[in-house]
Amino acid sequence: MPDQSSNLTALRGRHNGRVYVSVMTGSPVLTGMISATPTLPALALSYTLTSGSAANVKAGMRVVITSGAGAYKGSLSVRYAGSITSSSLPVREVADLSISTGDTITVYDDFVLTDKLVSGDEHFAPDQAAYVDQNSDPAPVAVSGGWWAGWIGTDIPFVGSGSYTVDPDSGGTVTHLWTAPSGSFVVGSSTSADPTIRYSAAGKYLITHTVTDSSNGKSETQYVRVRIHDADDPPYDCVLSSVEGDVRGGFRTAFEVFENADLAAIPDGSPMIAWTDGDSYGSATAGRSHIICAGYLQRDQARGDADGDQLEFEVISPLARLAQLPGFSKVLISEESPDRWNEVRGLTVKRAIIQLLRHYTNALHLFDLHFNGFADADYSAFYLQKSTPYEQVIELADSRDARLTCDRAGRLEVARRLELTPLADRAAITTTITLNADDLIDYEVSREHGRALETFRARGFTAGSANQPAFARFPASPGTGSASPISERLIVDDAADLLARCAMRGAWEDRVYIDANGLFRHAPEVRLTLFGGYALLFQFYREWMELDGITNLRGVDLSAFRFIPERVSVDYADGTATTTLHLRAETYAAGAVDDTPAAEVFPPSNPPILYPPVVGVLPPESGGGLGSGTLAVFDGTNGKVHISTNFDRVVYGVTPTFTGSSLALTGTLAAFAVRADSLKYVTGSGAVNGYIATTSQVRTIADIFGARTLGTAQAYTATSMNQVQLQAERGDPDNCIALRYYDTGGAAAHKTSNGGSSWSASSGLTTNYDTNFSNNTPNWVGGLYVDARGNGYMLTACHTATGSPPGSAFYESVNGGATWALVVRSGWTIDNYNARCITRPLQRPDDVLFFGNTEFISFPRCRLYRVIGTTRTDMSPTIGGKIYGVTLSAAQRAISVADDDANAVVLVGNDNTGASGEFGVFQTFNGLDAAPTWNVVVTPALYTAMKYRGAYYVNRTTIYLYGEGGALALCKYSGGSWTVYAT
Repeated sequence: MPDQSSNLTALRGRHNGRVYVSVMTGSPVLTGMISATPTLPALALSYTLTSGSAANVKAGMRVVITSGAGAYKGSLSVRYAGSITSSSLPVREVADLSISTGDTITVYDDFVLTDKLVSGDEHFAPDQAAYVDQNSDPAPVAVSGGWWAGWIGTDIPFVGSGSYTVDPDSGGTVTHLWTAPSGSFVVGSSTSADPTIRYSAAGKYLITHTVTDSSNGKSETQYVRVRIHDADDPPYDCVLSSVEGDVRGGFRTAFEVFENADLAAIPDGSPMIAWTDGDSYGSATAGRSHIICAGYLQRDQARGDADGDQLEFEVISPLARLAQLPGFSKVLISEESPDRWNEVRGLTVKRAIIQLLRHYTNALHLFDLHFNGFADADYSAFYLQKSTPYEQVIELADSRDARLTCDRAGRLEVARRLELTPLADRAAITTTITLNADDLIDYEVSREHGRALETFRARGFTAGSANQPAFARFPASPGTGSASPISERLIVDDAADLLARCAMRGAWEDRVYIDANGLFRHAPEVRLTLFGGYALLFQFYREWMELDGITNLRGVDLSAFRFIPERVSVDYADGTATTTLHLRAETYAAGAVDDTPAAEVFPPSNPPILYPPVVGVLPPESGGGLGSGTLAVFDGTNGKVHISTNFDRVVYGVTPTFTGSSLALTGTLAAFAVRADSLKYVTGSGAVNGYIATTSQVRTIADIFGARTLGTAQAYTATSMNQVQLQAERGDPDNCIALRYYDTGGAAAHKTSNGGSSWSASSGLTTNYDTNFSNNTPNWVGGLYVDARGNGYMLTACHTATGSPPGSAFYESVNGGATWALVVRSGWTIDNYNARCITRPLQRPDDVLFFGNTEFISFPRCRLYRVIGTTRTDMSPTIGGKIYGVTLSAAQRAISVADDDANAVVLVGNDNTGASGEFGVFQTFNGLDAAPTWNVVVTPALYTAMKYRGAYYVNRTTIYLYGEGGALALCKYSGGSWTVYAT
């Protein structure tokens, strides 16, 4: 808010509502006759040119349709996609105008504030515009200073120095190009940032301001309307009826016109400016302090009696007009190489706001957009549920404690909300206005004696690429009120940031101010009725207001408070202005506490049907689970399957019973994978089918809990069961792959794409150099990951060089394992030894990888690593001063991630001291955090004492463990800890 001290005298004396109004419409640049009746809804109009030139038509310009006889039919705007030619005019999709051959179209060089209609597909294309590189090399935002209207002879300053770049790679500098037909530059030139322009004749003028990013060469043009008047071309002489403003909708006004004005002179919805020629009320932009209100006509009302007729117009701000534009919910995703509209490079909250206003409306072509005190933040993806661009911007701004406002001259601003500004920063954004008894007609102060809140909760996610949920609650213990509001979808720097913001939001809802010393006061609301036109004083910028000269109430000194103007209105009844001002006192508090729900509060009731828990397999002795009661355990020592139907009784201390059956396999039983489309999972009954692999063959097995029928075998050679891994897709269960090492030949793989009817060898895996590694004989296979969604993606690890230790690397397949290629990406490296276990959470299949990796010193030292994008992090648990990583055995299931929670991870690992070291089972609920917090499920014990070698994480609260000697356990999470029910 500008300092108004020098204007107070003028404001106190401002009772006259006599103002000028300029209609900011333009002039015709093209007329034509409709040459073909369009099929509705129409995206283009065919016409025959009668005057003007298509070269002068710009996207967003106003189009008026009249009948051949000149009767008004309606108006629309030029679309922002499609080719403007002398015979075809792209228009914003229209379905409700009766446009016929022979109608007349007239295009004016003024612009309609309009939406760019979202296409009805997943790409969210605006106005059907083709995507090129708008989101990877974006243009800057042009800022010009805003519309202007006034008398001839006045020099008009424009302010382009506030323009700014959007491209995250930009150097931040821009160049300017102004075009002002019939105008002369009296300060600066056409390439200056802040020129001053003068016109020598009255008229309607269109100034264009093109801003170019000096780094990427992209340009953005803003169109600025100017209206110059003289005695022969005067503005409308009017009387204000009211001026009102609030934070949400900006300023609006109503005025009475002394003369009748038909539609041709003042078209419906016209842009207009109400202004004075003598008073100055301050402005954020130079040369516009005489503007009372700039906006759009919203409504007219005609009245008449025996004494004559009256015509009154209502005007709304550009912000209020923006709120009327339609839209659809959208998704914006951070993507370094975007190729569609819903992908944005370097996505931040600020970028998202600009994206919405620029590409889904034309607001930035017409109005300045400033960011004031706004704390931006990176974010990975926005799922905008609100249905209009305005509400979506409000939602984004609120995520960073900001709001979208509009001043009297039509300048848009995203600024941090005053009540959510840190206390230490408030003094710098405070202005004092002295009011005394001569100003006041009356006042009203109200204070709540109680507090409204029981609990205020704030929920959000941390900024950046790894968005972790955060929760906060205020006050620390239940309050004395009954209200329990919640703020959702906040974007916070960290958990501490959310606590501070939650406390300030809670204090605003609770209407209290609690200082750092714990001193408490209720925050009053004040209504002042003042003599004069004070509405023009309050612009709703980022300033607190202090009052002087106002008496206290019950010992409450109002001068001790800072206030936020929330609403202001001026009434000009009987020619005398009175202002009603609504103020709300400052609030503040600290002391919010963590409100993270307990891990067991929201468990899923059942495992997901699409991705069921499966029958497990583990070498050297196998086990796994199907539900908690029915279990099939595959035994690698004797080639049997052991089946239990009462395994769930283990939680009651009852030893479950098993029935063993031989499988008549060739080779040593090594691995099993279930078909996720088994009838048992789909219908709740029927057979469970799968794939089974030994050291010499892979084949199908049907009806595991019944006939156990084996299919045709694919032969290969693997001398150790540890060489074999088997994975099946869940989205496409016909695809399965068996991976193994040859003794001397190299890594190899077989795959099936028809459910095991036939198998074929893969290609592209590198030669195995294990035989040259003196400390490790060639009997450990690299990890294997098959994407469960059925998209053909697979990942494994292989040695790539000789040596002690040998080199290793990741290989991936995108065609279901048919061919493999070396992964060359930052962060995807292996420290000298193979990755033993590879898996990805189902909920984050594209960017998160959990894998076990080793380095070689005197014995393979295992680690648990995570890769997000291209950043690799060691997330190994440290328990009792020892670091635990992936064990060398049970490589297929040493790590498991819950199907229903990407953060829930279980690790079966050792402390890296060798075969005699300690083994344990560890679990975390925040596996995507930078430093996960690990829980001990099974206390570490010596190798000979701890039998568990693998785990299957069924859902967030259920884990199966299995290992040597038929060791089985069911682990349940309840009451903040894990309980292990062992057989």
